[in-house]
Amino acid sequence: MNHAARIGEVGAALETRSQTVLTERQCHFSLRGESGAMLAGRPDLVTIDDDQGVVYDIKTGQPSIADHAQLMIYMYALPHVDRFRDMELNGRIVYRDHDIDIPATAIDNSFRGNLFSLLRRVVSPDPPRQAPSQLECAFCDLTPADCPQRIAFEPEIETTDVPDF
Repeated sequence: MNHAARIGEVGAALETRSQTVLTERQCHFSLRGESGAMLAGRPDLVTIDDDQGVVYDIKTGQPSIADHAQLMIYMYALPHVDRFRDMELNGRIVYRDHDIDIPATAIDNSFRGNLFSLLRRVVSPDPPRQAPSQLECAFCDLTPADCPQRIAFEPEIETTDVPDF
């Protein structure tokens, strides 16, 4: 509810600037790559002014580096959709107390290469290398029955005394 209310607040403020403001359902995208991977999503808001736009991602929680990646994926994907075809899109992450701008130039060959590599790994028949840890396993939906390597707690770190220092 907080997220929906915040989208409404930000959207209303943007509309007062006489910009075209599109909301989530008007900005949905679904892309299928040659690998068969699907990339889909819907940004919170997009403003359009001639041939330029700004993609907005509204956040109600604590800032995270993943917020940047999410917005950059939107910025990559939307110009492939008819409504935004070939449009230059900048991005803005809107937090309660500050905003972070991401220029269109951030969607460079390095970002694209990393994104494409990730998507190809997701659809690959070869499973990814397992690297279980308490942190990673805490966010995984697999049960211990599904994943015998699952770590519910970190083992104690053994300390060894050495005379070297």
